[in-house]
Amino acid sequence: MLTLKRLKKIASGNTAEVFALSNKQVLKLYFDGYPPDEAENEFNKAKFAYLLGIPTPKPIDLLGLGTRQGLVFERCEGPSLAAYLQQHPKEAPHLACEFASLHATIHQYDASPLPLSQQRLSDKINRANVDHGLRQQALVKLETYPQENMLCHGDLHPANVILSDQGLMVIDWVDATQGPALADVARTELLIATSLITADSFEQQAYVELKQQFVAAYKRHYFQLSKRDELQLALWLPLVAIGRLSEKLAGSSFEQTLAIAQQGLI
Repeated sequence: MLTLKRLKKIASGNTAEVFALSNKQVLKLYFDGYPPDEAENEFNKAKFAYLLGIPTPKPIDLLGLGTRQGLVFERCEGPSLAAYLQQHPKEAPHLACEFASLHATIHQYDASPLPLSQQRLSDKINRANVDHGLRQQALVKLETYPQENMLCHGDLHPANVILSDQGLMVIDWVDATQGPALADVARTELLIATSLITADSFEQQAYVELKQQFVAAYKRHYFQLSKRDELQLALWLPLVAIGRLSEKLAGSSFEQTLAIAQQGLI
């Protein structure tokens, strides 16, 4: 009988832990407290992306343990892009271009079966930890922006990309939607720009410079590939930032995100 005690944990995040089932499969187990269909929701979205040919581990089955829901994936060996970059910062420009190419590829696909990203963003703005006036400004602006049906990952950042022998592999599709590609790019820029590490002041400054270098190269290459209008990105960034404020954010990350939201709307 499969039990948690028999499994080796190989990764852990805010929502789930990942355990090795074998040298070919892993089990992602959600922590308790999530909607009962969360694993199934992620499984279906991951399968959708996999069948499109996007580089992502193959989803195999749903498998829960005790009260925890989970799903089985093909095992993908390699460090996260985030971990690799901290050890090899000089490779940031090159890897940012690969990351941008991957994101641009994702945005080529129609995702009409998936939920609408603008409805999801509207719900998050309504729950955001900001004053009522700022929320209303954001909601009014959101209503004026055109809807698209491009595949959006919803949470694409270097910690959700594995640097494997086969190249970059995307994981964690639970937030995937159909919507405007540039809203997805804005979310990625925001997540990277406001990410934090625990380190001394020298390492913190080096990390800030690494993030800035990565984001600049990522955006430059993304817009070269996609031919989208970079000026439109600035319209999405404050709305995505307010939506992000509905999530649990630590100190300076919250302050940075709030500042981005306010600068774009006030």
